[in-house]
Amino acid sequence: MDDNVRILRLIAFIARKQQIKISKMMTKYNLTAGEFPIYMAICNNKGFTQEQISEYVYVDKGFTARVLKSLEDKGYIYREKDEKDKRINHVYPTKLALSFHKEVSELLSDNNKSATKDFSLEEKLQFKEYLTKLDEALDEI
Repeated sequence: MDDNVRILRLIAFIARKQQIKISKMMTKYNLTAGEFPIYMAICNNKGFTQEQISEYVYVDKGFTARVLKSLEDKGYIYREKDEKDKRINHVYPTKLALSFHKEVSELLSDNNKSATKDFSLEEKLQFKEYLTKLDEALDEI
C-alpha cells in the first residue's frame, strides 16, 4: 500500500476512534456524535448563522438543519432572526447548554492530553504543524 494512502487511512482510523470515544463521553449530556461538534461550535461562537456553523464544522447545510432542530428540541439552542435579513437565523446556546459546556471542554482537553501524553512539547507543536499543512493541502484539492 502506498505510504500516502497509509497516512490518510491512519488519520481516518484515529478520527473514528476519537469519534467513538467522544460519543460515549457525550451520552451523559444527551449529545450524539453528530450533535457534539455543532453544540461546541455554537457555544464557542454565539450568534453564528446556520451557514457559518456548516462551514465551521465542515458539514452540509441539510445536516446542520437537522442537528439544530434536535438541539432546539432538547432545549440546548434558540434562534433569533437577523435584524436586516429575516431569512437568516442566528443561533445561540441556552443556559442549559452553557451549564455543562465547561465540563465538556475539560473532558475534551483531558482526552487530548491523554492521547498525546507520550509526545514532547516539541513533538506536539510539530504534529499540529503537520496536520495544519495537510488540512491546507486538502483545501486546495
